[in-house]
Amino acid sequence: MTLVLFVQHLANGLITGGLYALVAIGLSLIYGVLRIINFAHGEIFAVGAYVGFFLWRVLGVPLPLAFVGAMVGTAAMGVAAERLVFRPLRFADPLNSMISAIGLSFLLQNLILQVGGAEPRRLDPFMSGVLLVGPIALPLQYLFILGLAGVLIAAIEVYLRRAWNGLALRASSQDLGTAALMGVSIDRLARVTFAAASALAAAAGVLVGSVFLLQPTMGVSMAAKCFVVVILGGVGNLPGAIVGGLVLGVAESLAVAYVSTALRDVVAFVVLIVALLFRPQGLLRGA
Repeated sequence: MTLVLFVQHLANGLITGGLYALVAIGLSLIYGVLRIINFAHGEIFAVGAYVGFFLWRVLGVPLPLAFVGAMVGTAAMGVAAERLVFRPLRFADPLNSMISAIGLSFLLQNLILQVGGAEPRRLDPFMSGVLLVGPIALPLQYLFILGLAGVLIAAIEVYLRRAWNGLALRASSQDLGTAALMGVSIDRLARVTFAAASALAAAAGVLVGSVFLLQPTMGVSMAAKCFVVVILGGVGNLPGAIVGGLVLGVAESLAVAYVSTALRDVVAFVVLIVALLFRPQGLLRGA
């Protein structure tokens, strides 16, 4: 029975870690390509969750279409944020972009509060039922989340390695100036980067909303954990963000199960301290 519970908690941790990885990949992508620390990324995650909720609950859009609509709408918002907030400061002191990102995060958080209200919301699950693997019960909703997160992560990886824009993103992450000299449009690159990062964050937001409650401040906790994930995996390293997300998700799940539920939000920072002490360059090297 002890082994069964361990596997159950391990599965739960992998699902949570997959969601962390979805959000952290976008955060890592923006920094890796544009060298922007987007402190508003957690609020973009929250906006995506609420957009999906309102498409489904208010407009009556079927949940799968609301999921896609949230990704598209939030991607457009990310492009607008890049154009209006970050592009004018591209060649300014990096501190200016950081301050602007913090200001954008407060703006989005209050916008969610005004439009969505303070009361918690929740989406319906995409799937119901349980898959029994021997004595282990795996909710189909959780398996769906893990599978869809894996598909999205694989899709962004294929895009980065096969599509022309993806190759341009990888080249720019190594040397933005040289990429520009070779004919890469930095403005278009920035739009693609913010659109992809925002869409992934929105996908994670809707998936989280189908399991947990939506709240206006939900982006704050997610942003803090995803910064830990990015540092754990290696700043700007997309495979590292995936590994870091899974490690943090499993660590949280096991700590909650075997120590105390009060440790859920503490684990991330314990992992961060340990990583900075013993592996400050991240778990994986390279870009």
